[in-house]
Amino acid sequence: MPSYLVTPLANEPSQPNGHVTFKGTGRHFSHISSNAWTINSHDCDQLEFQDLSIDAKGLGYSVFWRGTGSSVFTNVDLNSEYGAWYDTTCSGAPTDGPTGEHYFYSSKLSGELIGVYAQCARIWLYGSEIHVKNDDTPNAGGRLRGVQVGFRGDVRLFGSAIRVDHSTPDFPGYPVFYPSYGVQVGISDSSSIPDGGGAFHMHGGIINVSGGNLDRTIYGVSSESTISLAHVIDTAFVMHTGPNGTANRLVGNGMKMSPFLWQQGITPPVTGSNQALISTQGADMFIETDCDGTGDCSSGIENEPHLMIYSTQCASTNPWFDVVTGACRK
Repeated sequence: MPSYLVTPLANEPSQPNGHVTFKGTGRHFSHISSNAWTINSHDCDQLEFQDLSIDAKGLGYSVFWRGTGSSVFTNVDLNSEYGAWYDTTCSGAPTDGPTGEHYFYSSKLSGELIGVYAQCARIWLYGSEIHVKNDDTPNAGGRLRGVQVGFRGDVRLFGSAIRVDHSTPDFPGYPVFYPSYGVQVGISDSSSIPDGGGAFHMHGGIINVSGGNLDRTIYGVSSESTISLAHVIDTAFVMHTGPNGTANRLVGNGMKMSPFLWQQGITPPVTGSNQALISTQGADMFIETDCDGTGDCSSGIENEPHLMIYSTQCASTNPWFDVVTGACRK
């Protein structure tokens, strides 16, 4: 099926673009598909998609949205060999508010390189999933991103999941490991749009970033601009990479509001056998359960619990401040 380009009706110039509903009989039965940009919208308003799948092959997007407008997706799958959603083409400044508004309910957005890219609009996802997974093909080469937002974009998830699985090599037989991001805020994907701006909010759900057994650098949330915001509350994190990989839960110069309590145990949360977790001063905590009265938590046989807080003032290989002893963990 050819791609859909939604444009104004020639005989109704006063009618705003859009005001169209696509309704299927189920996401596994009804498909809109193409070999490029399947839904190509420019300033459309009130587009609705229900109970269907939007599929893009090759280096295309399931939905390529330019400019302003609004849409609602209910019980919809967006499947792409490249990216599920791409939102672009707006003027203004990174400090301006979003232009356009889009809602996803009980939907899944899947891509092999990027799940959601938001440059202009505010996007709401309720009870939905963003899944990015490389499949050992050239289309998946480069950094994987579950959500990338910058400029005037604003992405908000409630009770939803972001999964990034980068567990196979980027190219067959090619040893270079590109990084993987659950969320990247403040970076533009266009040479004509400056970096900076962007807001990401997530409440509930999970951010799961995996490099498998490969020694890959992975990021949970990266807020990379001083005018970008990552607000992640009551959200679980799962970070996994190879024994010599690096797991970064929180990084960047932007505002990051994401306190997190890891599971208790006899060792700090780590990415592998040789690397410590990387985060932001004071944002991570865990209870170590094998400390003794002197503050020694390395034996694994004592049973005094100590609260540990992530501190950049402690060693990078052991970045935990022991609240009980008032000193870096030993």
